Amino acid sequence: MTPNLLAVLWLVIGLPLVTGLIPRNRFYGFRTWRTMADDAHWSRINRLCGILFSLIGTAELGALQAFPSAFVPFDPPLLFMPIVVACLVLFILDMRLYKGDGQHG
Repeated sequence: MTPNLLAVLWLVIGLPLVTGLIPRNRFYGFRTWRTMADDAHWSRINRLCGILFSLIGTAELGALQAFPSAFVPFDPPLLFMPIVVACLVLFILDMRLYKGDGQHG
């Protein structure tokens, strides 16, 4: 997989989540027991997930165009690390925003 293709993949994954096209499901999106328990919480967390993934994809594409020699040889962990950090942030937000009583802060 080339670096550009990986960056585009983050955009392709993120944009449907940003637009809210993906309903709560077991296959696609940021899924925890909290997001699966409540449509409003699902929408909020997955919109944030889509925004983060889209921003990461855009930033990686920009970096790949501006500094192509920095990514030779191709180092996948360098392009995956922002996604790992984004998932950790989303997990923390998922715990903090879910109140379990139908109300979300």
